[in-house]
Amino acid sequence: MTTTPTEGRPTPPRVGTETEEFRAAALYDAINGLADRNPLASAAIAFVPWQKYTAIGAALSLLACGVFAPVGTLLVVTVVCTIGYLLAMIDRLLLFSRGLDASAIVTVTDEEARAVPDDRLPYYTILVPAYDEPEVVGDLIAAMTGLDYPADKLQVLLLLEEDDEVTIEAAARSGVSDSVDVVLVPAGDPRTKPKACNYGLHFATGTIVTIFDAEDLPERLQLRRVVAAFERLPDTVACVQAKLAFHNGSQNLLTGWFTADYALWFGYLLPGLMASTSPIPLGGTSNHLRRDVIDEVGAWDGFNVTEDADLG
Repeated sequence: MTTTPTEGRPTPPRVGTETEEFRAAALYDAINGLADRNPLASAAIAFVPWQKYTAIGAALSLLACGVFAPVGTLLVVTVVCTIGYLLAMIDRLLLFSRGLDASAIVTVTDEEARAVPDDRLPYYTILVPAYDEPEVVGDLIAAMTGLDYPADKLQVLLLLEEDDEVTIEAAARSGVSDSVDVVLVPAGDPRTKPKACNYGLHFATGTIVTIFDAEDLPERLQLRRVVAAFERLPDTVACVQAKLAFHNGSQNLLTGWFTADYALWFGYLLPGLMASTSPIPLGGTSNHLRRDVIDEVGAWDGFNVTEDADLG
């Protein structure tokens, strides 16, 4: 899987050497790129006219029915909601049953991960968007530098809003290493994670791109496991989604519930969706994407706060 950093793309500028013209163009593309190229795929326009008129018409019709036949209207609404709930439960049980087949999950052992020679490892870019999170920057940088991957093939971009002074100062105090570059995203609305990721993509050199949240503690061999998984899987695979879990799952009842929910989602429901050839709602972090596919689909939607589910 040996690849070049840019592979047909223009060479991105080094962080800190970009011109103001480049920053302005990159910011515009980060916000409006998908909306310009494929307006119907963007949340820039929440509802097209026919959707607005249909929703207004349905609401007025329901209101009129409620006024003139309240009992019958409530009965119909209750039946429709019950049927919808039952269908959703049946669908989830079907997905769960399909997810029991472990073949939908790719398991890469430590030995297999370490067996991939360094010269076959592709260039990798990690995007880490953070906003107003100074307390986790130090741990984040330590986690990124602790990954088992050749430093000359690993690019980590810490994406910070240029007016987020507290996080910028925290990053400076933490001693940003040579493997972590701080990218200052020009301030401006919308202040969304996908806008920051789109902006960082203009500096990315990797042929595989992943996202980590600022509070993540990624497993040391995760990147090598992903490379081994991509080599094992067919060329049509665009993304490898790592399992997510809470590192404080036993802290209290609430974190235990969240941990159980994540175990069900990543252990059974997502594999069930895979087996159903359904659209995959990616998790918000540790989704490893081929760069050429990101470019092909138009990257993230700067106006959509559920960016990874939407991308999936």
